[in-house]
Amino acid sequence: ANVDINVVQGERRFAKDNKELGLFVLDQIPLAPAGIPQIEVTFEVDSNGILTVSAKDLATAKEQTVTISGASTLAPEDIEEKVNEARASAAEDAQLQVIMEAKNDAESIAFALERVLRERKGKVKKNKVEMIESKVMVIRDELVREPFDIDLIGTITEDLQEELKALLLQREKEKYDVAQGFSLADEVEEATRSELKKKNIPL
Repeated sequence: ANVDINVVQGERRFAKDNKELGLFVLDQIPLAPAGIPQIEVTFEVDSNGILTVSAKDLATAKEQTVTISGASTLAPEDIEEKVNEARASAAEDAQLQVIMEAKNDAESIAFALERVLRERKGKVKKNKVEMIESKVMVIRDELVREPFDIDLIGTITEDLQEELKALLLQREKEKYDVAQGFSLADEVEEATRSELKKKNIPL
């Protein structure tokens, strides 16, 4: 799998609204479910304004580095213009960030529930599965719709978070019950062996 690292300069919240300095790829990292890979990105600027950006996959320690010259070549008036632009767009950018985070949360919870339902196929009541799948479908449809209904998705995401917690809690309870069952069986076996030994009965 590959991860694109886009290096930008500016004061805006989103990369698309800033000056692009460079793009490089961290490649050949293991495939993993969304949200699992952890990429550490570091920035170093020397006295000559040369920027070095490194991206490292923490799971494999695989690393890529790019060096960018002229990263700090904006004139003072250009810098002031960018800062003023960022201030003027602050409210709009903040609202866009709220929407983006809501979309990310919704997509993450939908993905997690789909995975858990696959893992627990046949162990969750049919009406529960249908209800969850119906809400996940609403999320999928809403994520590509404009305008984005943030209130609707927020409510559904909260509902699905509770459903996910319940499913994970039930899964852990089943694991505990199985472990307790093995433990009890071991105790019964040990007690039986002990009793047979007392009566000098061969095991």
